[in-house]
Amino acid sequence: MENRKFTKIVQLTLSGLCAAVLLTGCGQGAAVSGSSEAEQEAVIPVEQELVHDYTSPAGLQVEPGAYVAVVVKGLGENNYWKIIRQGVEAAVSDVNEAMGFTDSSEIRLTFEGPSEEGNEEEQINTLDTVLAENPAVLCLAAADMESCQAQLETARDNEIPVLILDAGVESSLVTAVCQTDNEAAGREAGKRLCEKLNGTGRVALVCHEPKAETAALRSQGFRSALEEYPGIELVCIVEPDDEYSLEEKMAAMQEEYPDLDGIFSTNESSSDLVLQLYEQEEEIPVLVGFDNGTEQIRAIRDGVEYGCISQNPYTMGYAVVIAALRAAAGEEIDSFIDTGYIWIDQSNIDDPDTQMYLYD
Repeated sequence: MENRKFTKIVQLTLSGLCAAVLLTGCGQGAAVSGSSEAEQEAVIPVEQELVHDYTSPAGLQVEPGAYVAVVVKGLGENNYWKIIRQGVEAAVSDVNEAMGFTDSSEIRLTFEGPSEEGNEEEQINTLDTVLAENPAVLCLAAADMESCQAQLETARDNEIPVLILDAGVESSLVTAVCQTDNEAAGREAGKRLCEKLNGTGRVALVCHEPKAETAALRSQGFRSALEEYPGIELVCIVEPDDEYSLEEKMAAMQEEYPDLDGIFSTNESSSDLVLQLYEQEEEIPVLVGFDNGTEQIRAIRDGVEYGCISQNPYTMGYAVVIAALRAAAGEEIDSFIDTGYIWIDQSNIDDPDTQMYLYD
């Protein structure tokens, strides 16, 4: 995947993130304008045949003062969501500049989510409040793929397009999806792990949240990759439930399977937990992670983690806003916008082209 061709369009980030520019309370969305000297790139894989370019505001028809609501899975310390927010803010800033919007005509934006990632009840309450404000469009990263049906029906009844970013829901009431091809990414992770093990060994799958669409698709892709390697045995699937946390399940996994050859974990938090579990061990399974952060980057450089699949959160945030504003204007948009991923290991983690995929 690291050899895929990409289109690149340089965008400017906002000066002063979050608190200085955006208010996160419902009904308090601030207009976003201005840019800084720091450069980011909105990058979309060129293999797609898309109706529009979602890395640029060129050609947009936008109502002055339009309200864009973004509700994600969590607002905690995870850098992934912070980078998505940077992309969202940069897109709104670029649209305001391109349209010549100032003061009351500027696009209004709210970026909200549970204080703790995956809190479905808090996300539902946030959605109810956001929808009561009647946004022009809603961008949603769902904590639970079986949730939000009532809120999606409310959006439909009020003619509010809903676009998914990152994680979706099982519903026909979604206008478009802007995310990583998570099944393909999970399959790539499985292939990398199997190749590193020379096609033989006992492996485990550590899944961060069974109710999350991202976890389900990545797990599905990983298992499909293993089917091509009959010498690889998946002996354990670890995921949290109502009774036991992921940490507790992983400790039981380590005790029951002390001789694992490899482990794939499906997001940054689960990958970090795996690293913590084995940090004192002399012999460590081949570890393949998903996403990245301080601990994973360090572990890859040190040879503790073999590698990871990394998403493109900046582009995801940027592209979903451009697509959302097109949808709000009644334009035809693509039903699926793949924002891409790459494989990162010791061989390329310090390459210049890799840096935009590092969340730290």
